[in-house]
Amino acid sequence: MSAPPSTRSQWAERRLRQAIVTGELAPGERVPVERLAAEWLVSPTPLREALRTLAHDGLLVLSPQRGARVAELSPVEMRDVYEMRLLLEPHALRLSMRRRDDTWRSRVEAAWQALQQVWTSPIEPTALEPAHTEFHQSLMSMCGSETLLQTTRQLAVKSLRYRILSAQVRDDDQAYQEHRGLYEAAVGDDDGSEVVRLAAAHIGMTVLTVMGPGRLAEIVDRMTGNPSTAGLALEGLTRLLADNPAVDEGAT
Repeated sequence: MSAPPSTRSQWAERRLRQAIVTGELAPGERVPVERLAAEWLVSPTPLREALRTLAHDGLLVLSPQRGARVAELSPVEMRDVYEMRLLLEPHALRLSMRRRDDTWRSRVEAAWQALQQVWTSPIEPTALEPAHTEFHQSLMSMCGSETLLQTTRQLAVKSLRYRILSAQVRDDDQAYQEHRGLYEAAVGDDDGSEVVRLAAAHIGMTVLTVMGPGRLAEIVDRMTGNPSTAGLALEGLTRLLADNPAVDEGAT
């Protein structure tokens, strides 16, 4: 999936992650640590350590009674994950576009070149990693919030299993052109509006191809069902600042 990791623990985590996202370990299946350790010629210890990491990423469910099981694929989870991506990634992109500099451009250029080098046809999502995730992260890298970037990375990890389903029915050239469009819009001289539009459409395309226009329309409806929310929130924050002009900036 990527360059060799530096430790056996990292190797075990990547190998187990690959087994989950590719379906080698099926949704709902119990993770047979001892058997996998024997097959993969590693100690069970790094595999057990990987269980906690992948559970944190939402790929596994840990239970004291049942051990570790692969998280189920769920239409509701897919809706939730992609709704969160559609809320957070365009926001991170817009912030990043406002702060673009030469360092950002260099990272985006390198990430785009790396993605082109591993692009496959037919698309194999796991073969594109980590170049695919790095490309999207590079675009958002100047958003100014490590927490926002970490959250979008975690959502990208959860999305991978759904992207595998999407790749089975998506047009390879269209997917490539979507990424090229994101790259060209990001490094262009516009105000960043177009790359935000393209990013939203790119994310939504996976929902459209896997679950159909009805589910995508549901997400759109949930996002726009109460358009006054943002305005009300800003009013509340503005009122708070007006009432507290000398708030201690060190407070949390």
